[in-house]
Amino acid sequence: MNTRRRPALAIATLICAAAAASGVSTEALAAPAATAAPATLADTISVQTSWTKVWQSTISKDYMQAYGKWISQGYREPNGSRIARGVFSCTGGGEETLTVWNLDTGQKESKTHRCNGDRHHTPVVGYHKGETVKLILKGRKKTTVEAWAGR
Repeated sequence: MNTRRRPALAIATLICAAAAASGVSTEALAAPAATAAPATLADTISVQTSWTKVWQSTISKDYMQAYGKWISQGYREPNGSRIARGVFSCTGGGEETLTVWNLDTGQKESKTHRCNGDRHHTPVVGYHKGETVKLILKGRKKTTVEAWAGR
């Protein structure tokens, strides 16, 4: 058993034993299944995920105005990664859209946001070892794009 969980387990055991000794029924201690909220993907990601920057690139305003779209080369996440996401930032008004695309599963997630200098995160895309991921940027402003891997 994990050593960090032992004290929590001991405390929970003491609380249950004290409640049982005071006459509280075990049914009252258990939460009904209907009221227990299931964990969402967002809860799991924010609590359990550590992020690693895989790469970063800055796409010039001239390139974006000439082509309107930039597509990264296909890349693979580091070993142990289970999710991928992109981060982008741009300035000067207007909107940019960044899409994370897992080529093997076909899963795509996009984020469109105003170019206000803030960093904007795309929703996550599931990833398994050996799969290929691309980032697709659409817009007209100078933009910094980052690829991130979650474990």
